[in-house]
Amino acid sequence: LLDRSLVYFRDAEGVVHGVSREDFAQLARGGHVGPDTTVMDLSITDAAAYRQHFERRAGESWHAALLAQP
Repeated sequence: LLDRSLVYFRDAEGVVHGVSREDFAQLARGGHVGPDTTVMDLSITDAAAYRQHFERRAGESWHAALLAQP
């Protein structure tokens, strides 16, 4: 199981990283992650959603709010 307090994303090489929400927002401010970054959406609650949306673009998930933080 994954730690739900962390944000999980894939870098340009496809390596998965887990960072705090604050660190993810800081990475966004620095241009290291953005709307096209693949993230793991841990808010999914059923198997069908998991198969379709577990890995998705940050801009299409709740992660988008972290991208917009000043």
